[in-house]
Amino acid sequence: MKEEQIKIFLEEIFKIMPNYKQKVMTPPIFDGKKLSFLQHISIVILNDHEPLTLNQLSELNNVTKQQMSKVVESLTNLELVKREIDPNNRRQILLSLSEKGKDFIKKIRKEHFEVLKSTLKKYSEEELTSINQHIKAIGEILSSK
Repeated sequence: MKEEQIKIFLEEIFKIMPNYKQKVMTPPIFDGKKLSFLQHISIVILNDHEPLTLNQLSELNNVTKQQMSKVVESLTNLELVKREIDPNNRRQILLSLSEKGKDFIKKIRKEHFEVLKSTLKKYSEEELTSINQHIKAIGEILSSK
């Protein structure tokens, strides 16, 4: 019985992924340029976990260091990400969002909030609390190893 419930859970996750990617994780436009999915997710990760090394960011994105290096270079050129020498290890570079990057993330999150607000307003406060508890549990499940 439990295995059947796990299969259902997995199938439901697979069903929502395309809609989540399309509605929430659609790469935004910055200065007239559409960011790639990897650029978008990288600034989201940096917003939540900065500062990070290139290795840490590539691990969180599940891509090679070489791929991540190109993405970071492009985000640095757009002035969304800044590089600083780690004061504890001068051979290491730390990545974080620039002020422009932080402002951009705030703008994106506000836009996502507005999109979801119109969709979720049909639910009661109790239902939203339950949804949030379940989303948090799903996040914990997916982040465990």
